[in-house]
Amino acid sequence: MARPKLSGISEETNARGDTQIYVTFQFNGKRYNRKNFTRMFGIEDKTEAAAKLSEIKLAISQNKDPFSVPKDTLNDFFDAMAKENLEIGKWRESSHYWNTLFYNKYLRPTIGHKKPSKITKDDLKRILTNDMKHLTEETKQQLRKILSPIFKEAIEQRLMFEDLSLYLPVVPRTIKEDLEVRSLDDVGVLVKKFYNAIPYYVAHKKHQRIEMINFYMFVLMTAKRTGEVLKLRRENCYLEERFCISIKNTTKTKKSFKFPIPEEVVPFIESVKSGYLFPTISKSTVGKTWEVLLRLAKIRVVADKRITPHDTRRFILNIMIDELGIKESVADTCIDHSQTGVIRHYRNVKYKDIEEAFFKYWGYIRDPDFEFEPLFEKKHRKTRAETKALLETGWERYVPIAERVFPDNPHYRIKKEE
Repeated sequence: MARPKLSGISEETNARGDTQIYVTFQFNGKRYNRKNFTRMFGIEDKTEAAAKLSEIKLAISQNKDPFSVPKDTLNDFFDAMAKENLEIGKWRESSHYWNTLFYNKYLRPTIGHKKPSKITKDDLKRILTNDMKHLTEETKQQLRKILSPIFKEAIEQRLMFEDLSLYLPVVPRTIKEDLEVRSLDDVGVLVKKFYNAIPYYVAHKKHQRIEMINFYMFVLMTAKRTGEVLKLRRENCYLEERFCISIKNTTKTKKSFKFPIPEEVVPFIESVKSGYLFPTISKSTVGKTWEVLLRLAKIRVVADKRITPHDTRRFILNIMIDELGIKESVADTCIDHSQTGVIRHYRNVKYKDIEEAFFKYWGYIRDPDFEFEPLFEKKHRKTRAETKALLETGWERYVPIAERVFPDNPHYRIKKEE
């Protein structure tokens, strides 16, 4: 007796192992092509599909559109949240991009079609163990970060009654160890090695070499977050006054920040007519090239430890406070540190103090007596041979290559004359 009610209803399993219910039917002389009831309505079995089909036929007889799916699926919630977070500034453009990329890859094709109330613990478990099995535990945390606000919103709307994101595993945030534990070099030696090695960097793509060199010189000497440097535009740089302004929608602190420009990068910035300073560099590029720079600079890293681009912020903070005697409040302001916002609120650090601190730091890492020769990769031996012929001692051995990389740079010209 029940068999006729299930005619036209089929069950299939997709590549991920999820059951999909398909329905084909004819009503009032019109044939309706196969429709995925699982994706459209969250239907999970044939009996439920038969009941839904009866509702659809009733709606059709009343001249209603039964396939206008209400906007209450997980996809609808995410799309609305992503749009709002970008508009109100809760997410920066980069955050919006990466969160959407993550959602589209792991959630939209798996449970995105479901209403929040239809999502189960098993659904989340399958995503973690199957689709995300190759990811690190820390990366998997993104699943919780995205789903938690959606489930809370659904609970407020009484569309579900339990926040399933609470059942997702939590990985304690790793606190990065001190530099002296991760490197065999003193922090002062570290920063000077980097400073002297950067001009020798050889990019895989020749047209990127000058851009990469100036990018890393900019990061090292200003201690700006790499993501913020990548968002800097020519319009944010005031070369005559020698300062840049990171506008608030590009900074982690959500506040605009003014900082001085080192002479090393001035010629490069002058060559950029408009737009982004470093348009061909991406975050993934930074991750790969940084490892090359570590070897080039002969940085001695302790086994199983890492030195990252973000550590340039530790370089400047440690050197300013420990080596140069600069006040903590000033040093902290120089790196636009959000964790000490309360101190900055009650003690206003003037720009001239920031500028003076940077000048002292730059003088420290431009040590003319620091002896250094980079460690070239085998494939770059031609560059090494070419460069070695120009090397002598102290600044005299550094100036020739620097002049080629940073043509007509006043900083190097003055040093050479001295």
